[in-house]
Amino acid sequence: MKKRTNLGLLTVILLALPAVTIYALMEQKLLKPKDPGELAESYLVKAPTFSYDGVPGTMNITGVFRARTPVSTWLVNIVFKCEHSGYGNRSGEELGQKETSHSANLIVQEGEVVSAIIDGEWDEINQEPVSKNHVMEFDLEDKSIIIDRALEFLSGCPTYRWDGVEDTVNVEGAVLLDTFPLQYSVTISFNSSHAGYGNRTGTDTAQVITPHTARLLLEESKVESAILDHTWDMIAQRTLQKTDLSGLIRDLAVEYIFENHFLLGNMSTPAHWMMDFKRHETRLEADEVTGYTCVQYHSGDWTVQIVYKAVLYPNYDVEVEYQGENWFTWRGQIQSNYNVTELVFEAI
Repeated sequence: MKKRTNLGLLTVILLALPAVTIYALMEQKLLKPKDPGELAESYLVKAPTFSYDGVPGTMNITGVFRARTPVSTWLVNIVFKCEHSGYGNRSGEELGQKETSHSANLIVQEGEVVSAIIDGEWDEINQEPVSKNHVMEFDLEDKSIIIDRALEFLSGCPTYRWDGVEDTVNVEGAVLLDTFPLQYSVTISFNSSHAGYGNRTGTDTAQVITPHTARLLLEESKVESAILDHTWDMIAQRTLQKTDLSGLIRDLAVEYIFENHFLLGNMSTPAHWMMDFKRHETRLEADEVTGYTCVQYHSGDWTVQIVYKAVLYPNYDVEVEYQGENWFTWRGQIQSNYNVTELVFEAI
């Protein structure tokens, strides 16, 4: 009954608005920012390196990460292949017929690509080699150490150790996240000769080539999170549990939004979430050092960030941002007894 009343009131308000105002509202919706991954991919497709000899169908977004900055900033990692080596428009150069794989890190800030670095070597925006002082690239030696640590972790994991095919292992991307302390996201693909996860000794497992994608989150070379195919926790050696506490808080917040904001229309809740980071930090409060945990998830146009104090029964501060057709930001608090309190809901 409440929803019908609200809908009727909304209809009356819209009818009372002059045509110019309604047109302005429509224009605002049309000017809604695009998905950062799509923006980055669209930019890279038209940029000189890929437009010169990029191999169609090889471009793939391997990571989209929300940076913790005052303005809307996203880090996007994209892999692709070109028919020749080199960068930019290579017309007039002698090029060998060698298909070359590339990994690009792009920064999308307030709906615009402001940085695009390919292989840590080439500035695609300025069409020049990357300066050694480029702030968004981490040291090549550090990158090598992080990748080696990620590969070492993979080689010791039961899924890969049981039947992983060695010559199929490929590092799809390694990204330095804008977090403190610094964290690195490494994406690795490989094949197994059987289906399933973990040590499958004694199980009836189908003998079929099975592709896998592992996403690892490292902090100071320590693997903090390792998820295989959005399904398997490589550290805990178990299927991802929906009852994970931060995941439960996330789902409660999203469920509350759907139940209390009918203008979201026919949107559906995400089926799969990816953890961008989970970090622990300390804050000085009332002359005492207090520990906090901050967790961020994303799924398509959704980003959910959860912050809670390191106490026995914490309250969870939650911020949800959706950048799809019905763009909105929601902030609220979920108590330890799982009661939800809405603080802010802003829709565009």
